[in-house]
Amino acid sequence: MEKIKALLNKYQELIRYTLWGTFATGSNILTYYLCYDLWHIGNTQSNIAAWAVSVLVAFVTNKVWVFHSRRAGLRRTIREFLSFSAFRFVSELFDLGIMFWAVEVMRWPALFWKIAANCIVIALNYFFSKFIIFKQVPV
Repeated sequence: MEKIKALLNKYQELIRYTLWGTFATGSNILTYYLCYDLWHIGNTQSNIAAWAVSVLVAFVTNKVWVFHSRRAGLRRTIREFLSFSAFRFVSELFDLGIMFWAVEVMRWPALFWKIAANCIVIALNYFFSKFIIFKQVPV
């Protein structure tokens, strides 16, 4: 039991990122599904809408519950959000590229490829968030 506690303690940040990332990814996939499949909005537009929703969800959850960013003040929070959004935009370019190639060019199933693209995006986003955006700074 002590080994399990030690592992949970050692990897608690990664566990939190996975849990909250699943929530953000779910919001991305749900938004894409609503836009593309139910409301018949184009693939690229649906993907952009899904990205915007998931960035808002991910910023709040990453800042508060995953990386415990304690940077205070509106100006710093705005700067942090802009940095977060910029790096999420970079990972979104990967998402858009994969989705364009898979859905528009290859005519493969959209929802399957949306999920596959998110796996790549999750890894990129963790790296950006942990080592650049929310890296611990001395208080």
